[in-house]
Amino acid sequence: MIYWVNRFLDYWNSNPAIKVCIWKGDGVSFCAGGDLVLWREPCERKDYESVDFMHTLVYTTLARIKNMNPIQISIWNGFVMGGGVGFSINSKIRIATDSSTFAMPETAVGYMPDSGSTVYFSRLRNNLGLYYALTGGKIIGRELYTLGLADYFVPSERLDELEKALAEVIDENVTLEKLKKVVEKYHDPKQEAIEHEAVISEAFGGKTLKEVFA
Repeated sequence: MIYWVNRFLDYWNSNPAIKVCIWKGDGVSFCAGGDLVLWREPCERKDYESVDFMHTLVYTTLARIKNMNPIQISIWNGFVMGGGVGFSINSKIRIATDSSTFAMPETAVGYMPDSGSTVYFSRLRNNLGLYYALTGGKIIGRELYTLGLADYFVPSERLDELEKALAEVIDENVTLEKLKKVVEKYHDPKQEAIEHEAVISEAFGGKTLKEVFA
């Protein structure tokens, strides 16, 4: 997938007629995190040169996506996990839905939170970022908006309507502000309490991992 994304980036960045790119999943998920399999084979055969190459390619791609010319809109409907998080977290417009399930599950198999996730997890309040990074815990639906990971919350049944409305304003003069005004019409700003936030804040409040696990 990384190679295809880079080919698309080459095309999008070289074509001034492309003003907006809407990233969404094909079916019930945005990204299910299956990219972790890419690392398994070279690690098992101790081919660390290939592992280093893949790391470089991934992070170079993430930087290219962040700085791409078209305005990136990501619709996080369904599972949003692993590399797909890194590909979309820097979008100018990030939309969560009631079916969003956001996580970095690689920690469950002993791997560090990847795809730049340590950056945005570190900005979450009350030690929640450390909790999600160490446990692979899921962030569900409206919680993404509550925590500021998503910019908007749109009910999934209104996504088709939203996409049609966005298409109507996308032209050679489209701006980020115009796109935001469209999304705001479908946005439900209600926030949702994070379950066990006070407990997590205390339990993961140590200055070192040794203190956290004590």
